Amino acid sequence: MAENQTTEQAEGNNEKEAATASGQSRLVSFILMGVVAVMAVSTIGYMAINATQAQEQAVTEAGPDEDLVIARIGDREYTTADLEVFVQTLPPQLQQLPLSVIYPSLIEQFVSLELVVNEAYKQGLESDPEVVEALKVEQDRIVREIFLDRYVETQVTEESIDDAYNEFLFANPTETEVRARHILVDTAEEATALIARLDGGADFAELAREASTGPSSEAGGDLGFFSRDRMVKPFSDAAFELAVGDYTKTPVETQFGFHVILVEERRDSDPPTKEQVRDQLFDRLASNAVQAYFRELQAASDVEMFDLSGEPVALSSEEEGASQ
Repeated sequence: MAENQTTEQAEGNNEKEAATASGQSRLVSFILMGVVAVMAVSTIGYMAINATQAQEQAVTEAGPDEDLVIARIGDREYTTADLEVFVQTLPPQLQQLPLSVIYPSLIEQFVSLELVVNEAYKQGLESDPEVVEALKVEQDRIVREIFLDRYVETQVTEESIDDAYNEFLFANPTETEVRARHILVDTAEEATALIARLDGGADFAELAREASTGPSSEAGGDLGFFSRDRMVKPFSDAAFELAVGDYTKTPVETQFGFHVILVEERRDSDPPTKEQVRDQLFDRLASNAVQAYFRELQAASDVEMFDLSGEPVALSSEEEGASQ
């Protein structure tokens, strides 16, 4: 009986501690949100009235000296470099504003939060188990990210990007594109009548503006350049069979209606340059390198994994070895 009461009391205390911690977390979040809100209100007029000028100023305004002292608390001086670190914690829309715009509100909030930090250190909060655990989690994250970044730098070279780009070009050959106009109508009879008018010398673009029900009618039916796979098959088949300057002599039926198509130009599409796909290639190579490194570490380590029911789960390195 006493044991049950003790257990219930312990559980009750745990619930109270959890509720208190949760409440404290919400309080801190609320305070920080208030800080951001104060800054946002102080700059909203600027953002609404002078957004364009702000963007221009952000581009042309030279940043202040990083060693410029912007605050002093006791014996410690704070520079614009310290302030820049704080700015990186703000919402993106505030980060984009020139420092001179948000500075009046920013500096006071920065100092206030530094005072809070100083007070926390005075109370020895850095030794609190909750703080120590949070720092350990954050330290592990930073160490992991920097380690993998440096590992990727050794694995993804300019030569490997060149090779990946050549593979990309081989897998994505240039495509033929045509530039066409079309007239879309509801019935084959209407399309046939329009073809007869074209045979009689009517201007295709004018007919499109007059008769087409498609969204391109105002542009004279101009669809711009497109590859074969961009259009529904009956339309593409008809368009790509035409020589430049020719139009279809019979109506082309699709699920949208009946088309008369004129091809005006034909070209081979230019492949993207290496710079245009560099980020895509780098990300793929980096991901492959990291995954391979994970498998290498797993194979060289004494690791076991289990599913939620407690059953063993095969490592990816083991599955790869079994498939070879």
